[in-house]
Amino acid sequence: MKLTYAIIPVLVIALLLTGCATTTEKTPRKLTDYVGGTGGLSIEFEDEAPPGQVFDDGEEDFFIALKVENEGEYTIEEGGIIASLSGISKIDFSLASLHKKSNFDLERTYLDRSGGIDTIDFGDANYKVDLASDFSTRMIADVCYDYRTVAAAAICLKKDTRQHKTADACLITNEDIPFENSAAPIQITDIDEASSGSNKIKLNFVIENEEAGWFYKPGTFKTECIPDDANKEENYVYVEITDPANRLRFQCSALGDDNKGEVKMYDGKKQISCTLDTNGLQETAYEQLIDIKVDYMYRGAVEKEITIQNADVY
Repeated sequence: MKLTYAIIPVLVIALLLTGCATTTEKTPRKLTDYVGGTGGLSIEFEDEAPPGQVFDDGEEDFFIALKVENEGEYTIEEGGIIASLSGISKIDFSLASLHKKSNFDLERTYLDRSGGIDTIDFGDANYKVDLASDFSTRMIADVCYDYRTVAAAAICLKKDTRQHKTADACLITNEDIPFENSAAPIQITDIDEASSGSNKIKLNFVIENEEAGWFYKPGTFKTECIPDDANKEENYVYVEITDPANRLRFQCSALGDDNKGEVKMYDGKKQISCTLDTNGLQETAYEQLIDIKVDYMYRGAVEKEITIQNADVY
């Protein structure tokens, strides 16, 4: 029994120490109010627009319309969405046009509310050809839209990047820099920083397409969203690295030794390396917030099967 009583205090102390250890865990630091995620523009055909079956020979009027919802954190201005139909004949379906541009602003998503929802309407349709039998086809809608990703990162800065002082609040060499992305299909997926000489830092970051859509230089499509396998502007984005005070001058080799420019991504991914001269900075280290902006035109597609029924046999 004496042995049992001797063990009990030891167990109590161990449990108390374990409990204390769990309370010292740090919660991740929040840099921004970004919602985050990989959402951009959600696209779908409106209910029964078009319906799954319609009659031929001009017997039935129907509508073709797309529902678009902004699930990301960039407001798409009026005219920033272009929708194009394919897989059907404009003449046979009695459509005025297979291409439409948005005539509305589509507001971004916020922490406390969802993004804007609206409709792109192709107008009245009517299949006017008289068929000998039923006919099924796929109606495809390609949608191109202007979008932007902004990643905020807290990097470490000081004049002499090779020396570490006890007063330094952060480390220059860091493979785990805190950063956050705005919600968008293209994301910054990795950022690291290191000393590159006594008065220079090197910053590396990776851009990736995190969704199944396609992307192009901003402004690639003007009036029609028609995919082209030979499009030389596909897989390009426009990148810019800035700080709120506009004092830092990054030089990025992929951007022509500038802090902004177009860059081509391969297999939906690109690493960019930049250097920063720290001669004009203070002696002790401090954190500085920077923004990495990525602009592009994104393309998604949806499809629906529609059956044209021979009205003579119904």
